[in-house]
Amino acid sequence: RLSSLPNTNAPHPLPIVEVAPQLVPLQNSESPALAPEVSPPSPPRHLNLGDSMVKGLPINDPQTVSICKGGIHPEDITQLLPTSQHILDHKQYDSIRTVTLVVGTNALNVSANGRAKPLLDIIFSYEKVIDNLKTLFPNSRIGLYNVLPRSFYTNETKDRIGAFNDIFSRHVVQHFSNVFWIKQYWDFVDRSGYLRQDLYGKDGIHLKAKGKALMFEAIHSFQQSYY
Repeated sequence: RLSSLPNTNAPHPLPIVEVAPQLVPLQNSESPALAPEVSPPSPPRHLNLGDSMVKGLPINDPQTVSICKGGIHPEDITQLLPTSQHILDHKQYDSIRTVTLVVGTNALNVSANGRAKPLLDIIFSYEKVIDNLKTLFPNSRIGLYNVLPRSFYTNETKDRIGAFNDIFSRHVVQHFSNVFWIKQYWDFVDRSGYLRQDLYGKDGIHLKAKGKALMFEAIHSFQQSYY
């Protein structure tokens, strides 16, 4: 007790009073829940690049991304990338393992007056695209999806599609490493050579959901072949 201390003028240390911490009981007997750990999203591994044929592919893989623009020609394909940073950031390019290029007949069409771009010019445009893609995505395989049949305004357009697929498929194999041709043309026509109506929309150019699913089967098979 403080009153029992001797009455002296000598300084005396004050007593140390220890106060026990007051514990506030939890509202229930359970331990507080810990916030679940959120893993960072996996980087993309597969890129589909092209025109409106790419739009609507039935992709259920978060590691697969698609960048497309309707009506685009081959020589303009790589210009899509700088404007699509919100989809695929430049920092993610090294994670890409396959790039699938899908372009329709925009460059191959023959107009009603017979004007058409020479096939060799179109092939040269594709070559430049491939070179650019190999530089941008050094760790990837590149798949070139064949140009599909379509409802033709002229027989010349039909012939040009067949000639392009034939010439370019052989050219790719001979002149490029790690570049592959994805062939599916004949799956989209019947035994008589006409478009399969169950796969194409009314315009005879764009695909129905069933056609998109068939296309993606071939693209997905190429993507999985990387492993």
